[in-house]
Amino acid sequence: MKAFLMSAGSKRVPTTFLLNDNQILNEKMLEDLNNILNSGHVPNIYEPSELEEMNVQAKKDCQLKGLEQSPVNLYNQ
Repeated sequence: MKAFLMSAGSKRVPTTFLLNDNQILNEKMLEDLNNILNSGHVPNIYEPSELEEMNVQAKKDCQLKGLEQSPVNLYNQ
């Protein structure tokens, strides 16, 4: 799930996620998928070091777009 989100988000690779009922190994997978569909993120999926890397990239994106580097703008990027 992390690789999928990183590819679609930070690398901006157009992505399609297909899931077959035979691929569901446990109910936790469905919880994560439900979180993505409802809110766009999965709680506690990233380690602090991974979050820091994403914040660095988001700051660059904000700067390129002329946006203030507020927590809301960083999250949206």
